[in-house]
Amino acid sequence: MHPEPGVLQRRRQDLPRLSATIDDTCHITGLGRTTVYELIAEGKLKSVAIGRRRLILMQSIEALLQPKAA
Repeated sequence: MHPEPGVLQRRRQDLPRLSATIDDTCHITGLGRTTVYELIAEGKLKSVAIGRRRLILMQSIEALLQPKAA
């Protein structure tokens, strides 16, 4: 038995996004590609390589954007 058309699409929309591409990360943060790659190299953004793709963990992006306590 297959789900009704559109049910799978709704389920995908309900799931939290776990990762972002480099381009998505640039769009989300307003940073350039070079800066994003530098932050990955510095360990300030956590990423995973899957095949030829590099995905940035959303938790890492959110942590980077959190204000630091003074």
